[in-house]
Formats: sequence, structure tokens, C-alpha cells
Amino acid sequence: MSEPTYCSNPDHARPTPAIVHLSWPDGWFKPTTACVSDMQWQVRDSLGEGHPVILQPVTPSPYDRKGGTYLVWSNESAAWWGPNGSGYTADVWSAGRYDEANAIKACGMRTWSQGAQPPEVMVLAPEDGRAAFTVDDIRAVPDLMRQRIREATRQAIARRKAAASVPA
Repeated sequence: MSEPTYCSNPDHARPTPAIVHLSWPDGWFKPTTACVSDMQWQVRDSLGEGHPVILQPVTPSPYDRKGGTYLVWSNESAAWWGPNGSGYTADVWSAGRYDEANAIKACGMRTWSQGAQPPEVMVLAPEDGRAAFTVDDIRAVPDLMRQRIREATRQAIARRKAAASVPA
């Protein structure tokens, strides 16, 4: 499953999923990506000024992806979110399970400083895509989840840096 594409607007308090790639055949603006609200005003302003704009949907859309069971890891509390966002647990098996949309929402609830770790990251659940576990699989889950936490944190920081480096 690929990572979501984020809106290029640096004024957003946190990374916001993009739904469209915008480009201007007459070169009025550089090509960019936009969320729902930014797309509306950019298209309205472009057409109002007489500049054609091409809209291409982001694929896959952050709002229509299927599958995926996620856990939410708190880097601040060093624990998993509980079911329905209720408390924290160190036990991966007691952690809440979230679909992708709710995990993205949970991880975007708070802002975080440039250069710092994100407060929360979404991590693919250990059982996602599996029909069964062997004993060795279960023993390997703690290492697997530490690896997934590191990777999710690294990716979130990289997306944040990329979004911050895109000129307005």
C-alpha cells in the first residue's frame, strides 16, 4: 500500500491529504498538489483570472483506499493507543485497531515541531494480511513492531520535511 500524497500548502498546521494534482498549461503557477479546500480556491481563482487549470486525481485517493488494520503508536507515551483512543497500553495485542482513515485522523490531531518526532504514527497491525501465526511469528512480533514504529516515524518526518521544502 503506497503512502498518501500531501497538500503542498505550507500553511497547514499538519500534513493534509491531497486529492488532486493541479497544473497550469500557461505556466501561471508551478504544478502542485492540493487538499479539498485548497483545490476549490485555486481553481476558482485560476478560472476567475482567465488561466486554465488541469486537475488530475491523486491515485490512490486518500479517501477511498481499502483494507489495512492499523495501530496508533504514541512516541510521547511510548505506548499504543487503546481501543477507541481510550488510554495507552504497552501490549500490542490489547491496543486499539483502526481502519486507515481513522488512523490518519488520529495521527493528524496534534501538531509537532519541525525536527521533532511526530506525537503519533500509524503502524500496520501485526495481524494485517495474515490468516494465522506460528509460535515463532508471535515471538517475532515485538521486534517487528519496533521496526514498523521506527519506519513509520522516519516516513512521517520525511513527509514533513518534503512538505516544508515545497515553495508556495
